[in-house]
Amino acid sequence: MIGREIEMAIDMCNDILTHLENAHGYLASARRWGIFDILGGQLLATAGKHEQMARAQKELNLATEGFYSLRRNIKYYENLQEFNVGANDMNIAFDYLFDNPITDIMTQNRIKKTTKSVEDAIAQMHVIIEDLYLQESEIAEDIEKKIEEMRQTGQR
Repeated sequence: MIGREIEMAIDMCNDILTHLENAHGYLASARRWGIFDILGGQLLATAGKHEQMARAQKELNLATEGFYSLRRNIKYYENLQEFNVGANDMNIAFDYLFDNPITDIMTQNRIKKTTKSVEDAIAQMHVIIEDLYLQESEIAEDIEKKIEEMRQTGQR
């Protein structure tokens, strides 16, 4: 990769990371609403939980779009994954209609599983960004060496 490509990849990774961190925050909020729902929060808690899950899903969709773009532009990162909170319309309807501790716990487990995936993705993005900065540093060192070599050969 050349310097410009690395800078573009770092920007893309930082954008993905922002969406992942936003999703993580929404999932944490959904988890809190879920605990309230399990303890008897009724319709208000169910609605709060699903609103936060919907917000997290929007952020995860944006992160996934960023992953696809990163993979298209930089073939080196083909192992990136996509994410889904796992709350489709059927799950949401089920949670509202049968609002009970069992459906609440099932939803809570989906939230926990997704939160773990998001945490893994955040860690993965940090590793990728670190790798990109290392590549950028190596390119800069190579350029400096070539400039120095040109100065030395020009002096002779």
